[in-house]
Order: sequence, then C-alpha cells, then structure tokens
Amino acid sequence: MLTERQFKILNELIERSHSYITANEISEKLQVSVRTIKSELSIIKQELEYFDFVNFTSIPSKGYKLETHDLEQFKSFIEEQKETLYQDVLGTPKD
Repeated sequence: MLTERQFKILNELIERSHSYITANEISEKLQVSVRTIKSELSIIKQELEYFDFVNFTSIPSKGYKLETHDLEQFKSFIEEQKETLYQDVLGTPKD
C-alpha cells in the first residue's frame, strides 16, 4: 500500500511522464530531503514492479520516469491504493 507522500511523489512522476525528473526536483516540490525521496521511490518501484501496465525507470544523473502501457489499469491500481489508504486512515470504507 502506498502512503500519502508516495502518492504525491507518484503524482510528480505522472505529471512529468514525458521526461525524467530528479529526486532533487521532487524533493524541492514536496519540501522533504532527497534521501527521503529516494527511499520512497525505492518503495514505489517495488510496488509497481509486479504490474505490466506501468514501467518505472531510473537512470543515474538523469532521474526517474514513469511510463504507463495501459492507462485504465493504472488508474484502477491508483484508485485501489487510495481506497486502502483512506480505510487505514479513517478505519472505514470510503462511500
């Protein structure tokens, strides 16, 4: 399950899906350390590696990139993750 911060990072990757984005750029936008971003990106990569509808790429000195191969499946994954996060925070299902 993704955390709220991981969703924010994922959103940055989605917004910049046409190009690479560095951990430093994400760090500045979210006001957390580069080390935190890199740790969170590692977790996001692990969460996504089981799915063939998305490709998470990282290239040293270039950054990170997210490419979706099936947008509908990816949207479904995101909604499921949001639902799980919502339930964990509030302890009840989202209506």
